[in-house]
Amino acid sequence: MHTPKNPNITLKNNTENRIEYYRFLLLDAIKECPDVTRTQLRRKFQRVYKYLSENDKEWFDANLPQTRQATIITNATDWNKRDQEYYQKIKEVYPELMALEKPVRITGTLFSKRLNIFNLAIKSYVEKLPQTNKLLNEITETVQEFQIRRCCIVIDQMLEEDNVVRFEKLRDTCAIETKNFKKINIT
Repeated sequence: MHTPKNPNITLKNNTENRIEYYRFLLLDAIKECPDVTRTQLRRKFQRVYKYLSENDKEWFDANLPQTRQATIITNATDWNKRDQEYYQKIKEVYPELMALEKPVRITGTLFSKRLNIFNLAIKSYVEKLPQTNKLLNEITETVQEFQIRRCCIVIDQMLEEDNVVRFEKLRDTCAIETKNFKKINIT
């Protein structure tokens, strides 16, 4: 929208001339862009909009576009359906993740990436999905739980191959620092 100049109107301290000029500005803007909203007019012509709304209210209400009702956003998400869907997907993928040759730590982020459900790592989102949340709490691993699982897998491999477990080799294979290795109680 551009600011038009009407050569026939001189703007002085005269209230009538000011009102006439300001009316001309707003009507020209409305004519130029019929879909313009009141908000857009108020932003573009702040002083004009305020002046006319205070000093020429009747004309202002009659000539400006009608106010639009804000669209009400309804919560269209069926959380129960989504909960069931995610729960099933996680239950299907979990055994595959546990059976991987190279073990991976089971986390919400891992499921998010694997299933293209990018909100599974966000606690406030998962709390809206009670079954999924419960399942994730049961199957996700802390670092220490993952280290123990990985050590158990390596121990089983060592016993199959040599029938002997060498703790130094176990620690190196599992990439666990000595101080953390002592914290892990493998039973």
